[in-house]
Amino acid sequence: MGLRSDKAKPKGAGPSPEEVKSFLAANPEFLVTNVDLFERLVAPSAVSGDQVLDLQQFMISRLQAHVRNLKDVQREMIEASSVNSLVLAQVHQVVLSLLDARSFEQLVEYIAAPSGLSKTVALTSAVLCIEESPLWGSVPLRGISVLEKGAIDRMMGGGLESLRLSAHIVGNKAIFGPLAPAVRSEALVRLIIAPDLPPALLALGAANAEQFHPEQGSDLLEFLAHVVERALRRWLGEGARAL
Repeated sequence: MGLRSDKAKPKGAGPSPEEVKSFLAANPEFLVTNVDLFERLVAPSAVSGDQVLDLQQFMISRLQAHVRNLKDVQREMIEASSVNSLVLAQVHQVVLSLLDARSFEQLVEYIAAPSGLSKTVALTSAVLCIEESPLWGSVPLRGISVLEKGAIDRMMGGGLESLRLSAHIVGNKAIFGPLAPAVRSEALVRLIIAPDLPPALLALGAANAEQFHPEQGSDLLEFLAHVVERALRRWLGEGARAL
């Protein structure tokens, strides 16, 4: 009768050392995904030799990498929180300045002037655009970029999108004028001032090619556009304010 090594185990007995070794060999990521086991393992002293694995050093290296990763995540979260707080404070300042305007001309000047909105939010350019139409009547257009009819729909992708964010571009000269070559990303936000007026647009341009991009959140941009709409209605008469 031949020798057998697979004797029946006593009831409640755990796996044998050979079974543990076989399992770990077949599942090399097991300890990585169960790092809590490191706290219960007893590490050997560092011993040299061809057949001796320095598990202690392995565990320390793994834990150090884990700590570094946690620190990186923490730093990124703190940086993101700081940036979001800064942007929120900038938008609040823009809103206050829009509300402080004493006339339509002063409102447009703050939006378009290099020392106005674009400086407050650290951008290259901010432009208020409208489509040409006799419906604008006597509205003073100084500081406003006047576009041909249908231009805004084309710029917004041919549909009824209210917001379009683009990265790694060269700015549109029809919008940004001489600053167009310096604009590498942009946010275009459709403005609805009044039902009987042609489309309008708030255009923001940045030198950073990824300042604006399609994947970013747009809540603050949409809020800013709504404030601009209401500020414009305030100075364009009863018809605009009724919207």
